[in-house]
Amino acid sequence: MSSRTPGKTIWALSLATFINRSTGFLGLFAAIFFSSTGMNQQTIVIALFIAGIAGIVGSILGGRLADVWGKNTVLIVSTAVNICLFFLLGVVDYSRTWWVIAISAASILLSQAFVGPASALVAESAKPEERVTRFAFYRIFVNVGSIVAPALVGLIGRDHFHTLFFISALSSLIVPVILYAGRDTQDTSHKTESQGSPEGGETSSAIHSESGFTKHMSLALTLVLVTMACTMVIYAQHQSAVPLRLDTFSGGVQLYSLLLIINPVIVIAVEYPLSHLIKRLAANTALMLGVFIMAVGVAVTGYFAENMALAIFGWVLFSLGECIFAPMSNTYVSQLASDATQSAAQGKLAAFQSGGAALGPSIGSWMFFNTHDGVWLGCVALSIVSVVLIRIAGGLAQSQRA
Repeated sequence: MSSRTPGKTIWALSLATFINRSTGFLGLFAAIFFSSTGMNQQTIVIALFIAGIAGIVGSILGGRLADVWGKNTVLIVSTAVNICLFFLLGVVDYSRTWWVIAISAASILLSQAFVGPASALVAESAKPEERVTRFAFYRIFVNVGSIVAPALVGLIGRDHFHTLFFISALSSLIVPVILYAGRDTQDTSHKTESQGSPEGGETSSAIHSESGFTKHMSLALTLVLVTMACTMVIYAQHQSAVPLRLDTFSGGVQLYSLLLIINPVIVIAVEYPLSHLIKRLAANTALMLGVFIMAVGVAVTGYFAENMALAIFGWVLFSLGECIFAPMSNTYVSQLASDATQSAAQGKLAAFQSGGAALGPSIGSWMFFNTHDGVWLGCVALSIVSVVLIRIAGGLAQSQRA
């Protein structure tokens, strides 16, 4: 199989992920679902906290188990168990509050357990120089699936969650079949080959010495994970500080609706072709560039919100930055991780990103209400800190070659 062309395994994995994201509306609509069951406000807060923790635990656990039991095994088993949970959520009496919370949390955990093994399979399916394009291709299905989920809820309605869960269960039945059918064509030849330098030019054989995964590489990976959490804090302002700013003037809500359409259109249409250009850059350089452009885009949109042209221009920058940093973050993590911990590393990446995305809206809203335009300066400042951390991580990785 040519490394430049997605093979049967990646097509199968991408389709399975599309279904996973399309039916994984519970994570997105947990607050609305819990509210629709008649829970009081205090219980909803507790339920959302439990669901958030479950998602982070699922990301880490799925990655660790995949490195022990096998990636496809974890993907298939987690999906199969989740199908049972979807059916349970379709028939359970919603007045049994803690049962609903427990089953929902378990379902979210299993949905997130899918992320690490899937990303590791994407990484090992391509040669180092092609990984960013492979992740960009894979993310097309992730992003389209993430659009389908809310559309499905909007079409069927919040009063019919029983029906939505049955649809999720029935749709997910095909996922294990797809994954099983694609498993035999998995190209694992790259697992023991060079994984590419974290600087983009050297092979991992020069970085991962025979003595194993060193403290320098471990620290470099940790710095990148922390950076991705910070990046998601900035990225999450599209859900908090930006709409709060746009809501301060007439026509702002309509503009925000337009921006929410522009972003996925750009990401779906541009990310994959753009990846063919950014793969020529050193991995850490591309990641730094994407994070900074995204943050500047948020700042421009927020600061010049009342100027429609500038606000849209800023949002285009925000979207282009996402197109760069999103696939490159997975790529860079795959380069920094050892061969034996690929799934665990991708799972940790998902967990750190989830943590940043969870904290981001509250941080952004607090800054907006207390500093107003200071939040935009804060986004740029945090991106500069992230750039510095990525640069340090690259230096640590390079020192491994000595």
